[in-house]
Order: sequence, then C-alpha cells, then structure tokens
Amino acid sequence: MRFQWAIGKQGRSDPSLWVATALTTFGTALRLRQYFHARSLWLDESMLALNLVDRDYWALLTPLDHTQAAPLGFLWLVKTAILCLGVNELSLRIVPLLAGIAVMPLSYILARLYVDRPASLIALAITTLSPPLVYYSNELKQYSTDVPVAIVLLILGVPLLSRPASARELTALSLAGILATWLSHPSVFILAGVGLALLAARIRASQFDDIAALSVVFLVWFLSFLADYLLSLRQISANSAFQDFWNPVMLPRPLSLNGFLTWVYVTFFESFKNPAGFSFAGLAGSLWLIGLIAIGNRCWRTCLLIVAPLGLTALAAALRLYPYWDRLILFTVPAHAILIGGGVSFLCKGIGPPATKPWVCGIMLFVLLFAPAQKVLREAVRPLGREEVKSALQTVSTRALPGDTLYVFYIAVPAYLYYHGSFPALRDLDIITGEVRREKVEAYLPQLEPLKGRRRVWTLFSHHENGRQQGESAFVVRWLDSYGLRLAEYHFEGAAVYLHDLAELTWANPPSEDPGPGVFGDPGVRLHGSLTNSNDVVGLHPAGTYKYRVLASDERHLE
Repeated sequence: MRFQWAIGKQGRSDPSLWVATALTTFGTALRLRQYFHARSLWLDESMLALNLVDRDYWALLTPLDHTQAAPLGFLWLVKTAILCLGVNELSLRIVPLLAGIAVMPLSYILARLYVDRPASLIALAITTLSPPLVYYSNELKQYSTDVPVAIVLLILGVPLLSRPASARELTALSLAGILATWLSHPSVFILAGVGLALLAARIRASQFDDIAALSVVFLVWFLSFLADYLLSLRQISANSAFQDFWNPVMLPRPLSLNGFLTWVYVTFFESFKNPAGFSFAGLAGSLWLIGLIAIGNRCWRTCLLIVAPLGLTALAAALRLYPYWDRLILFTVPAHAILIGGGVSFLCKGIGPPATKPWVCGIMLFVLLFAPAQKVLREAVRPLGREEVKSALQTVSTRALPGDTLYVFYIAVPAYLYYHGSFPALRDLDIITGEVRREKVEAYLPQLEPLKGRRRVWTLFSHHENGRQQGESAFVVRWLDSYGLRLAEYHFEGAAVYLHDLAELTWANPPSEDPGPGVFGDPGVRLHGSLTNSNDVVGLHPAGTYKYRVLASDERHLE
C-alpha cells in the first residue's frame, strides 16, 4: 500500500482545507509582524550573533564563544543568510522565521495522520496561536528549527508502522535522520522514538526480515549522531555553565519518592504552560491524557510513535542528561496539540445529546485558546521588545558630547559589541566595558572607581527582567548617585541609560570635615537638588549644603 498524504484528495470546496489555509495564513501574518518589527537582539541572541558574524564556516565547527551552543547545520544556514542578506536582525532571524512558518502546514499534515479533521484543525489552531512558537520564530536561536525537524521525522515514520518500507522510503528516512542530527540537538530523541516504534511494530507483526533493513537506517543515524557528538555535543555536555544553568529543573538529588513524584507532576503540567503556551495547564493536561487514551485505543502503533520521543526526552531529564523544560522542549508542542485535539474531539463525540455537543466543544476551545490568542493578538498590535539596546545606544549617540564616557555594564556588553559599529558617534566617546563579577556586588567597585572625577558618564544597562541583573544594576546606579549627580535617565524595554556627572563637588557651605560619599545605599545620599538662575544645583548632603555646576541643562532630570 502506497503512502497517502494526510490531506488526501480533498476538493477545493472542502471547508476543513479552507479553515486550515486561513489558520496558516493568519499564523504566518502573526510571525511576519514580529519579524519586520526587527526588535533589538537580546543578550543570548547578540552573543550568538557575534560568533556568526566574526567566524567563517569552518571556525563555526569549534566551540562557540560567550557560552553559546547551537547545531552546526543551523549555524551554517544562518551564516549563509548573513552572507546573502547582510548583517542585520532580518538576516539573522530568517532561518527561525521560515522554520516557524513551516511548522503550521506540517503540523496539520501530521495531525491528519492521527486524528479526524475537526481535531486536526484544533491542533493546527493550537500551533498557530502558541505564543512561544510565535516568539521563537523571531529569535536567533535554534529552538524554532527543532520543531519542523521533529514533525518531518514523525510524518516519515507513520506510514512505515503498518507495512514494510521500500528502498526509496528507507533512503529518505536515512537522509532525514542525517540532516536532523546536524540541524537539531533534540532530534536524537525523535529518532530514537521513531526507531523504537518501528521496531515494536515489526516485532508485534513478526516482520523480522524488515528489521534487518531498518537496522541499516538506525546505523546511519547512529554514525551521524556520533560524528556530531564528537565534533560538537561532547564539548557542550561537558560545559559546566550549561549544567549549572539548567540544574534547578533537573530531577533533584538525592532522589526520594516524594521528590520524584513532585518533579514528574510539576514537569508534566508546566510543559503545557511553557512551551505550549496554555494558561490552564490542568485542562490542557487532562485533555492530553484523554487524547492519548483515545488514540491508543484506535491504534497503539501510531500512539507509540508520537509518545515515545516525549517519554525518551523525559527519561533523559530524569537521568539529568537533558532538561525537560521551557524552550528546550519546544519541539513537543505539535505532539501536545495533536493529543489535546484528539481529547477534545473524543469528549465532544461522547458527551451529551447532539444538540449540546457544539456548545461543549466551543466552551472547551474558548477556555483553552482565549489566553494564547489574546496574547499573540496583543503582541501583534504592539510588537515585542525584549532588550532594546539598539534604541539605548541611539539615544547615547545623539545626545552624547565628544569626550563623554560610556560605561557598558557587563550584561550589555555583547549587544553593545554587536551594535556599536552602527553608531559612528560612539567612536568619540571613552568606552569602558564592564566584566562579570557574580560573587558579590561589591566586586564591581574596582570597575567603577575609574569613573570618579569624570564630568559626563553614561551607563548602559540591559537584561532588566532578570532579578539578579536588576540587583547588580541597582547597586551600580546607587553608587553613581552617591558619588555624583544624576543628570538624565532613559528607559527602554529591558534596557536603560543613565547620565551622571561625577566631578568633584564644590561646597557652597563647606562642612567642618570631608563628608565623603556618605553611607553607601543610604537614601539620604541621593543628590536631590533645585536649579538656580546661575545654572547651578544647590542641594543637601547628609554633611552639608553643596553647589554643583550643571553642564547639560537640557538633560537634567532632577527628583
């Protein structure tokens, strides 16, 4: 029996195909809206961008700088886009964008292999409106490409569950597996799941002759993965920074029954919030389980094929080999969508009289999809901004005077290094880039001491949504306020710029002794003041009254 594509020979008048086309078009528009907004690269994007811009193809084979990791195939695709389209946000994000758009039609094709048309449309709607899928379609990271890779492997595996594979199909499966290992790190779980399902189907059907042919395919996959591991994954897995970052979501040690059950419960339901994007994780998880039972009762082989990769990924997480969390499992969203769609369809067919079934389905879908739809529509009206360092540097470039100092706090350094060449005026500034000192905030003082005595000091911050960086940046701002006068501050989405005058104070009413900077962190040290006709600032210090010359009156923002 030949492989029949999931959509089949539907006529042009078939309403489900029209609805699927409309959903795909709408989802594409949502993704293009964010793409052409071209928000600034945020911290992780800028660190990866520096590797891509500064290296050639062969240099990308070596471990990346700035604690970054990505599949080599993904890196080469983005590098090709840069060479063809230039260095800008659009070229850097075009590969994730194309992958994100491809997810929608591919997910519908996969869904039609598992569930009926209404359930397939529900799965497509979930995929279309998933905020994480929309977001990662416009981020310079590999997570968006993980998704279509997983879907294609599952699509290729479904028709081989019930019959022997032809030579052409085995060749296609082999090539797809080779490409998958170089394009997507978690593809190893998809390949293992597909292989497990195919083997189980043949053992159950006593098709032992076909196992030998499949073994050749599995060997090809393994050799491709081994080469990728030796060239890239080995260094990534040995990187302590990655292990430390993801350690909090791993299975806790020492292991206990209560700790294990809690981890399983939290990990399972949290996956429906992030990365699936549902607000009601309990409802989504319940529908997922119902869909799993419904599909499993109809055909255990196809159920195993879609669940095995999820189970193997969870097993790797339990062994602390791979986090089952957040963006690293974005590739699971289409599978979740299909199972949830199957659950909704099953309930709607079995609950109540026929007249009430449309209402039951409508209420469940409304509760399930309202929050994701609201979020993506709101972000379409007001596109996302995460760390608008580009806008912050534009402000400095247009307002700074030659000879000013720009201190770039360490967390903003990667974005500064990527963007600074776009603002020639920054060349006239004295640039000081900070270094990370995470042991304690006082370790930043040696970096700040050279700023004393300088008339106009700009300070660039980013990554403000992260609690630790907020504490660190707040420490630096308090230090600047205690040693000088805050002339201006400009805030952007996830970024900020401050202008201080850190020159020596001229005392109008000198105190009996040198007051020094005051007690650090004491609110009384803030230099609140009032302007006089002579363009001076007269204010109160804990030790006396001071007189301070303001050099840029148009930029004073005194409190």
